[in-house]
Amino acid sequence: MGILTGNFTGKTRLWIVFWIHNMFIGTIVNRLTEEFASQTPAVFYAWLSFVILWCIWVCVGLWQCAFNAKYRFWGYILRPFVVLCSIYLLYSFYTAFSM
Repeated sequence: MGILTGNFTGKTRLWIVFWIHNMFIGTIVNRLTEEFASQTPAVFYAWLSFVILWCIWVCVGLWQCAFNAKYRFWGYILRPFVVLCSIYLLYSFYTAFSM
Protein backbone atom coordinates (compact mmCIF):
# COMPACT_ATOMS: atom_id res chain seq x y z
CA MET A 1 0.00 0.00 0.00
CA GLY A 2 3.00 2.28 0.41
CA ILE A 3 3.48 2.62 -3.32
CA LEU A 4 -0.12 3.72 -3.83
CA THR A 5 -0.21 6.20 -0.96
CA GLY A 6 3.35 7.44 -1.47
CA ASN A 7 2.34 9.29 -4.62
CA PHE A 8 -0.59 11.01 -2.95
CA THR A 9 1.39 12.06 0.12
CA GLY A 10 4.49 13.20 -1.76
CA LYS A 11 6.82 10.76 0.00
CA THR A 12 8.02 8.90 -3.08
CA ARG A 13 11.25 10.02 -4.73
CA LEU A 14 10.64 12.04 -7.87
CA TRP A 15 12.77 9.84 -10.11
CA ILE A 16 10.67 6.80 -9.15
CA VAL A 17 7.41 8.57 -9.93
CA PHE A 18 8.67 10.05 -13.20
CA TRP A 19 10.73 7.23 -14.67
CA ILE A 20 9.04 4.11 -13.29
CA HIS A 21 5.40 5.07 -12.67
CA ASN A 22 5.08 7.57 -15.51
CA MET A 23 7.45 6.50 -18.29
CA PHE A 24 7.92 2.72 -17.83
CA ILE A 25 4.43 1.76 -16.65
CA GLY A 26 2.98 4.41 -18.96
CA THR A 27 4.54 2.69 -21.97
CA ILE A 28 3.03 -0.62 -20.88
CA VAL A 29 -0.39 0.98 -20.30
CA ASN A 30 -0.20 2.63 -23.72
CA ARG A 31 0.58 -0.65 -25.48
CA LEU A 32 -2.20 -2.46 -23.62
CA THR A 33 -4.63 0.33 -24.51
CA GLU A 34 -3.81 -0.17 -28.18
CA GLU A 35 -4.53 -3.89 -27.76
CA PHE A 36 -7.80 -3.36 -25.87
CA ALA A 37 -9.01 -0.81 -28.43
CA SER A 38 -9.71 -3.66 -30.84
CA GLN A 39 -11.72 -5.62 -28.24
CA THR A 40 -15.41 -5.30 -27.49
CA PRO A 41 -16.58 -1.92 -26.19
CA ALA A 42 -17.26 -3.36 -22.72
CA VAL A 43 -13.67 -4.59 -22.39
CA PHE A 44 -12.27 -1.33 -23.73
CA TYR A 45 -14.34 0.86 -21.40
CA ALA A 46 -13.45 -1.30 -18.40
CA TRP A 47 -9.79 -0.89 -19.30
CA LEU A 48 -10.29 2.83 -19.90
CA SER A 49 -11.63 3.30 -16.38
CA PHE A 50 -8.38 1.81 -15.06
CA VAL A 51 -6.35 4.07 -17.36
CA ILE A 52 -8.15 7.17 -16.09
CA LEU A 53 -7.47 6.21 -12.47
CA TRP A 54 -3.84 5.47 -13.32
CA CYS A 55 -3.46 8.87 -15.05
CA ILE A 56 -4.87 10.65 -12.01
CA TRP A 57 -2.55 8.68 -9.72
CA VAL A 58 0.52 9.56 -11.80
CA CYS A 59 -0.39 13.25 -12.22
CA VAL A 60 -1.05 13.68 -8.51
CA GLY A 61 2.15 11.79 -7.73
CA LEU A 62 4.22 13.95 -10.05
CA TRP A 63 2.71 17.11 -8.56
CA GLN A 64 3.08 16.02 -4.93
CA CYS A 65 6.59 14.58 -5.33
CA ALA A 66 7.90 17.37 -7.59
CA PHE A 67 10.22 18.80 -4.95
CA ASN A 68 11.22 15.40 -3.57
CA ALA A 69 14.42 15.41 -5.61
CA LYS A 70 18.06 16.23 -5.01
CA TYR A 71 17.75 19.57 -6.84
CA ARG A 72 14.69 21.76 -6.27
CA PHE A 73 14.70 23.15 -9.80
CA TRP A 74 13.24 19.82 -11.00
CA GLY A 75 10.08 20.69 -9.10
CA TYR A 76 9.84 24.05 -10.84
CA ILE A 77 10.30 22.36 -14.21
CA LEU A 78 7.97 19.46 -13.52
CA ARG A 79 4.90 21.26 -12.19
CA PRO A 80 4.21 23.23 -15.42
CA PHE A 81 4.87 19.97 -17.29
CA VAL A 82 2.17 18.24 -15.21
CA VAL A 83 -0.29 21.06 -15.90
CA LEU A 84 0.35 20.92 -19.66
CA CYS A 85 0.10 17.13 -19.74
CA SER A 86 -3.15 17.21 -17.76
CA ILE A 87 -4.65 19.73 -20.17
CA TYR A 88 -3.54 17.62 -23.12
CA LEU A 89 -4.98 14.49 -21.51
CA LEU A 90 -8.35 16.14 -20.93
CA TYR A 91 -8.34 17.44 -24.50
CA SER A 92 -7.52 13.95 -25.81
CA PHE A 93 -10.41 12.40 -23.91
CA TYR A 94 -12.73 15.16 -25.08
CA THR A 95 -11.83 14.75 -28.75
CA ALA A 96 -11.93 10.95 -28.56
CA PHE A 97 -15.39 10.79 -27.03
CA SER A 98 -17.11 13.83 -28.52
CA MET A 99 -18.01 12.01 -31.73
